[in-house]
Amino acid sequence: LEEVEAAVETYPQMRAFVRLIATLIHVSSSAPALANLDRDPVLYSAASPSIPADLGGTYRVPGISPYVGFVLDSVLLKADQRAYRYASERWSVLAGALDVVERSLGTMDLSAVAAGGSGGSGGAELRALVTHPGFEVAIRVLCGSKLLDALLGILDVGADAVATTPGSLGASIGQAVLRTLRILLRMLRMQDTLLRSVVPQLLAAPDALGFPLNLPRSLTTLEQLLLTRRRAVVQLATYVQCGAAAPGICLAAVKALHILADSAAFSGVDDGAVARGSGMLTLNRLVGIVDRSDESVRILHGFIDCLGADDEGEDGAGDDAVAAPADASAQTADEPAQDAQAVQLAIVDLLLANLTPAKPAPTIAHYLLGFSLARPAADALPEPAQRATCLHAVLGLLQQRALLERRPRLAERCLRLVHRLCADPVTGDVTMRYLRGREDFVCAQLSATPTALVARGGAAAGVSAQMHARAWLWRSAALELHTLVLQDARSRAKRIGAWLAGDTEGGGVLDARMRVLALLDGLRRAHADASGALRREQVAAEHAHAHADADADAMDEDRIDDASAPMAALDTGALRVDVDSCVVANERGCLVYDLHALVALLRQAQAGAAQGRALDGVVRRVVVRCYFANQQRELHGAYASALRGWRELAEVLATSAWDVAELPRAVRERTAFQLLRGVARVAAEGECEYAYAGAAESEALALAPTLVVFAERLATEWVRASAAPELPAEPPLLDVWRMLVGAALTPAAAASQQLRGNVYAAMLHFLRGVRRLAAAAAAQQPRSSRLVAGALDVLADSALGDRLLESASADAADAADAWKTVAFSLLDALAALFAAEPRASRVAAFLARKNYFAAYVASLLRREDHAIQAVLQPDPPSLNALYIYQAKMAFFLRLAQRADGAERLLENGIVD
Repeated sequence: LEEVEAAVETYPQMRAFVRLIATLIHVSSSAPALANLDRDPVLYSAASPSIPADLGGTYRVPGISPYVGFVLDSVLLKADQRAYRYASERWSVLAGALDVVERSLGTMDLSAVAAGGSGGSGGAELRALVTHPGFEVAIRVLCGSKLLDALLGILDVGADAVATTPGSLGASIGQAVLRTLRILLRMLRMQDTLLRSVVPQLLAAPDALGFPLNLPRSLTTLEQLLLTRRRAVVQLATYVQCGAAAPGICLAAVKALHILADSAAFSGVDDGAVARGSGMLTLNRLVGIVDRSDESVRILHGFIDCLGADDEGEDGAGDDAVAAPADASAQTADEPAQDAQAVQLAIVDLLLANLTPAKPAPTIAHYLLGFSLARPAADALPEPAQRATCLHAVLGLLQQRALLERRPRLAERCLRLVHRLCADPVTGDVTMRYLRGREDFVCAQLSATPTALVARGGAAAGVSAQMHARAWLWRSAALELHTLVLQDARSRAKRIGAWLAGDTEGGGVLDARMRVLALLDGLRRAHADASGALRREQVAAEHAHAHADADADAMDEDRIDDASAPMAALDTGALRVDVDSCVVANERGCLVYDLHALVALLRQAQAGAAQGRALDGVVRRVVVRCYFANQQRELHGAYASALRGWRELAEVLATSAWDVAELPRAVRERTAFQLLRGVARVAAEGECEYAYAGAAESEALALAPTLVVFAERLATEWVRASAAPELPAEPPLLDVWRMLVGAALTPAAAASQQLRGNVYAAMLHFLRGVRRLAAAAAAQQPRSSRLVAGALDVLADSALGDRLLESASADAADAADAWKTVAFSLLDALAALFAAEPRASRVAAFLARKNYFAAYVASLLRREDHAIQAVLQPDPPSLNALYIYQAKMAFFLRLAQRADGAERLLENGIVD
C-alpha cells in the first residue's frame, strides 16, 4: 500500500482487500438488511455467522479487530492524505471502507444486552460483544475520535455533488454519503444501549473478559458531540435536497434529524438570545442552528420539494408483513427501492413528533410549517406567494382527490398533522384562521371524501389507514364546527351543518339518507368486508402451509373461523410457550404480537423440544395465526377510532351547531329522528366481539353516548312542537322504540354496564318526548293515545317486557351510582307506561316475584342511610346518594299511586 500503490497513485489491491473483508462480514439472514432504516438495530440485531470469535485467541485478543483496524486507520482515516490518479478512486476507497464499518456495526448483536437491561449479561456474552469489530467502531465514534471527524468530513461534499456529479464518480460519492448517514443513524439508535448497559457492566466487572480492556473516559452521546460540530448538523440537514436524485440519502437524513430533534441536547434552549425584529428571541437549539445557517432556505425548500414530490405509486405492504427472510443478495444491496413515499412519511412523522405538548414552541416542526418563531400563537401564517412552507405542501397533498384511496397511510398522517395543529393551544387559532380563510379546508375535504371506503387489492392495512384518516378528518371537522359556533360565525357553520344533514339520495321524508349517516354506514360496511376478507386469507394461508408441510390432517378449521380468538387456543401445547408474553402495544396503543420476539421464542422452544425439526409446521401456523390476529386487532382498533371521530362530529351537529343550522321545524324533527333511528339500529345489532385483553370498545359501546344525545335532541324537538303538535307516523316511531329495547338486551349490553346505562337514558328521553307530544296532541288527534298504546304493546305482547324489567331492576340494585340513578328513573318511566293497563301493576308484580322490593327497601335502610346523612353536611364530597334517593323515592311514589303497589311497599317495610 505505502511503497507500491501510493507511489503510482492507484490502489487496486487495497480496494480488493477491503472488499474481501466486507464480503467476509456476512449479515445474518435473521437481521434486517443494512439498508432497512425502519427496524430497530438493537432489538432486531443478530450476530454474523461468518465472523470467527476466537481467531488469534492463543496469542492476542481474539477476533478480527486487527483487520478492521487496518481498514479504519490505514484506509479510511488516511484516504484524504493520499494522492489519486483518478478522482473517482478516492470515493471508491471511501465507499469500500465505509461498507466494512457499516457491516461491523450491523452484525453486532445487542439484543441480549437490551433484553437483559441493567440486570447484567454473562461473561461470555460480554466477551463476544467486546471482541466484535463493531464494538471498537462504536467506541471510537462515541469518544469523538478522528473516526467521527472523518465521517462528518465525508458529508462536507454536499448535496449538490450527490445530485449533479455524473458517471461512476457520482455513484461513488452517493454510496459514500449514504453509508455515512446510515452509520450515524445506526449509532444514534445504538448508543443508549452501549452507554447505559454495556459500558457500566464492563466497568463493574473488569476481569470478566479474561484480557485487559481500556475504555476512553470521554464517552458520551453522539448528540453531545454534534453540539460542538454544528456545521455538520447543517450539512446533514442539507441532504434532504436529494429527494429526487437519491431518496435513500434523503430518508436517512430525515430520520437522523428526527432523532436529533427528540434528544435533550438539541431540544433544549441555548443560554443566549437571537435578535429577531425589535426583540430578542430564545430558540430551540436545532431550530437556532438551522435558522442561523446560510443553508436555511435551501433546507426548507428541500423539505417542501420532498413533500410535494409527485409519486404515482401506491402504499406498499405494512412493516409487519409476514415474509420469508431476505436472501444474501438482498442483504448486500447498497440502496433498496427507497421512494418518495417513504421520505414523505418520514417528514410528516418528524413534524408530528415535534408538535407534542412536551416540546415547547417553537420546534423544528413550527419552523418548517411556517409559524412565526417570535409569536407562533399570534402571527398569521404566510401565503404561498409570500413564502412557501411545508404546511402548503401538506395541504397540496390533501387536495389530491385520489390520495385517500391510493396512499391512505400518507393521507392519515397528513390529516393527523392538520388536526394536531388545529387542536394545539399554540397553533390552533392561527391554523384554523388560515384554513378557514384561504383553503376552506373542512368543507372541501368533507365534500371530496367518498362515503364508501375503497381498498385497492382488498388489503386490510389500507382499510385501517383509511379509517384512521377519516377519524382525524371528522375530528377536525367537529372542532371547526364547534369553534365556528362559539365565534358566532353562523354562515360558515350553517354550510357545514347543512352538508352533514343533507341527503345523499332522493326519497321520502323517512327514507332519505343523510350524509352523516351514510358516512357511518360506509364505515360499517368496510369493516365487515375487510374482517371477512382477513378470515378468508387466514384460512387460505393456513391451508397452504399445511399442504407445504404435508400435514393437512393436523389442520383444525374450527379454530381459524375467528382470527381474534385468544392465543391460548392456538396449537402451542407441543412447544410449551406462552405467546401472550410477546404482546406489545403498537404506536396507536393497540395490543399486537411482536412477531420478531414470537419467532425467537418459538425457535428457542423448538430447539429444546424432543421433536425438533418436526415442529416446523406448528411454528409456521402459530406465526401465521398471530399475524392475522394482529391484522384483525389493528382493523378493529381503526374502526373504533373512526367511530369515535364520527361520534364527535355527529354530537357537535346535534348539540352546539343544531340551532345554527336554522332548519325548518319539520326538517329538524326529521333529522333528529333519522339520527336516532340510524344509531339505534347499530346498537340493536351489537354483539360481543374481540374479547382479548386491551381490545377496543365494541361498536355499540362506542356509539352509546351518541344514542343519548340524539334521543335527547328528538325529545327536545317534540317538546318544542307541543304548542302545534303534528304526530309522525306510528310505525317508524314504534320501530325505533323496539330497537332501543332490543339494544338494552343484546349480548354486548349484557357485558357492559356503561352501554346498558346509555341505552336506558336514551329510552327515558324517547318516552319523555312521546308522552309530551301525545299529551299535547290528544285534544286534536285521537290517534295520539294509540302511540302510547303501541309503545306499551311492544313490551306487553312479547318477552321483551320481562327481560327489560329484569335488566333494569338488577342494575337498580347493584349498578354503579350514576347508572343506578338511571335504572330507577327508567323503572319509574316504565311503571308510568304500564299504568295504562287496566290490570294490576305489572312492574310491582314483577318486583315482588323477583324479591327486588325487599332488596331496594333494605338498601335504603341499611346501606344508603349513612350516605344520605353525609349529604346534609357542609360541602359533601358527593351528591350521588341524594340523586339515587330521589330517583328511588320517585319510583316508589309512582308505584304507591295504585293499591297493589302501595301494598307491596308496606309489606316490605317501607314505613318501618
